[in-house]
Amino acid sequence: LFGSLENVNLQIDTSTGLSKGFAFLTFGDAKSANLAIQCMSGQLMAGRALKTGWANQPSTSATEAMASEEFPADSPQRIRAVQLALSQVRGSGLAMTTSLMAALPPAMTASMT
Repeated sequence: LFGSLENVNLQIDTSTGLSKGFAFLTFGDAKSANLAIQCMSGQLMAGRALKTGWANQPSTSATEAMASEEFPADSPQRIRAVQLALSQVRGSGLAMTTSLMAALPPAMTASMT
């Protein structure tokens, strides 16, 4: 919903075979990743608040670490799709957290409140 995912690396405890409770997601572009990070930070999933952020990864000569403060041009449509998906999964859409309201441009958040 936020953009194309290139990789999902779910962290598994090797002794139990259960999830450690976190994962690393790789998006196709930094703007989509930033939208996901900002929108999902603090959202409740399975009774726990999500912690989101850019992974600390050393850059090499072949690849550069990517981060962005920008959002995709179609962010309002993506946010509406996330609202719908979350409301179907958990009965409510995105919680308008302080960090979400501060991160998104006012034009985007006006239609969400």
